Amino acid sequence: MKFLKIGQQMFPVERVETINREANINGELGLEVKLFGVSDTFKFTRDLASSAYDLLEGIADSRVTPTIDNRVVVLTIDGKVAPYLSLTTAAGETLTAVVIDGVSVRTESIVWVDFETNFGATGIGIELQIDGEPTTRKFVQQAASDVYDALVALASNQEAAAAA
Repeated sequence: MKFLKIGQQMFPVERVETINREANINGELGLEVKLFGVSDTFKFTRDLASSAYDLLEGIADSRVTPTIDNRVVVLTIDGKVAPYLSLTTAAGETLTAVVIDGVSVRTESIVWVDFETNFGATGIGIELQIDGEPTTRKFVQQAASDVYDALVALASNQEAAAAA
């Protein structure tokens, strides 16, 4: 699964439904990305639009909703859940998971991540949507820091993600 981090948002390429490379966003030329299963669109203008154009180069709209396999995959090392897992089964299937707030989550079930959500009085934190869950997961303070480290490592454009 390939994840793209653009600014403070991250999403899997396999979930891209449409890309509007000539979007009019509040009178500015920008880029909009619509994901399967998400009612809103990701909107990028100015420098972020430029980054988005580069990162989405060669990625086409998809007309097929991705199939999500929610089998639980957990790897423990010395009795502790491993922070990241990628393994290939005998059938050639690759399974990946990441530990988020102590729970192993299949990477393909991650719909989107916002690394800088304003939760009002609670502060700025991370908001994460998991496929099939009715509400988003929200993390602030130390939990957000821990979750950030786990999630940003998924970004296919890791150098750009680390610099953001």
